[in-house]
Amino acid sequence: MTMATTARRHAWLDAFCADLETAIHGRDAAALDEPATDAAIVTLPVWTFLEPRVDVGRKALDPQGGTYDLPVRIDWDGPTVLALAPGEEVTVGWRLAGLGYTDSGTTTVRAGLSERVDDALGVPASIGASVRARVAAGARLAELVEAGKGARWAAHMRLEPYAEKAMRRAVPAVSRAIAGDDDAQNLFDEQATETLLNRMTLGEGDKPGRLGALLDRCLEARTFVRVDPLAYVSRALRRDAEDMVRQEVGDPRVGGRVREILRDSEAGSMDELLEAYSERFPSDKLGVKRAVAALTAGISTGITTVPWEEVFSVLG
Repeated sequence: MTMATTARRHAWLDAFCADLETAIHGRDAAALDEPATDAAIVTLPVWTFLEPRVDVGRKALDPQGGTYDLPVRIDWDGPTVLALAPGEEVTVGWRLAGLGYTDSGTTTVRAGLSERVDDALGVPASIGASVRARVAAGARLAELVEAGKGARWAAHMRLEPYAEKAMRRAVPAVSRAIAGDDDAQNLFDEQATETLLNRMTLGEGDKPGRLGALLDRCLEARTFVRVDPLAYVSRALRRDAEDMVRQEVGDPRVGGRVREILRDSEAGSMDELLEAYSERFPSDKLGVKRAVAALTAGISTGITTVPWEEVFSVLG
């Protein structure tokens, strides 16, 4: 079941969530066995659009001064695609997960009549589908699977501009952070940045890209409990892009802290640096290997993390 765009919905979120819903239906349809008899194939909605109960920032405001309804995930007790025998009726539990909603309830799912009656939260109180002949029911499942594959790719394409924006911000941001200089040159030129972006979105060899892993998380019911989908993917892509840039130059996650300690302390040896670091961040358990990686990150590209004489003094 897809969702039509309405004036009270954030356009990008509406389209992205519709793609996710179709992808989820495809995934769940693929897990079902081929019907052995006539069956009704019922798809349960994945989202309801509601006014947020928590502050989500400006995205909840429409240009006319009103408010958007934003997507809240419906977490079903089971798959979102059901194959029911003629006349079969089942009750399926659900709970809302996101934007401050924790409501729960049950939905009656029936074979034999294609209709949907929603409750006040936009979740079906009852939903059904017409019975199909066995072959037609199997064809419907196959149709859902194929539609899901296409929808996943469509969702991927919707994320690509955000991934590019994140990568093009990450390269100069990490370059400045490593160099400790707001005017530092970029770690990578245009070609190298494009290569990193392709690796992020499409992967490399048999290794999937970060974007694919992000989409996998977006299909899970509890991913958006504390944040709306747009905020979640934006933050995740920004974090992934910076992580990839740092990995490319061998900068550990604690690199910024190590360089900060060296700049702020009077450490003149590795032992003194590790001691000063441990006093500030004892839980990090910093060792020589990560400290050296932090101090030499960017050297291969011509960017130094701290003044050369300080690095050489500490490294000996």
